[in-house]
Amino acid sequence: MNDKTQDKPERSSRGLLAVCLCWLAVIAVLYVLSSGPVAMMEANGHIIYGSRMHTFLSIVYFPLWWAYMHTALRKPLGFYWHLWASILY
Repeated sequence: MNDKTQDKPERSSRGLLAVCLCWLAVIAVLYVLSSGPVAMMEANGHIIYGSRMHTFLSIVYFPLWWAYMHTALRKPLGFYWHLWASILY
């Protein structure tokens, strides 16, 4: 065995926190961006009102709908959704 010890850089909890925050930001952006194609599928009739899929997506995207209805995000979300489903927004 070798008696020499190798110095490894210690993993900082600050670095782990930064990585976790970056991944959370990526997930949040993908969540918002995925709402556009869902709106398009609903506008084109691929998601039927009252179906299980419509109920599931209504639950998943409820926070975005609420933000659209009650906050200053109405214009940016409406503009983005209008690009995907101009019939609905």
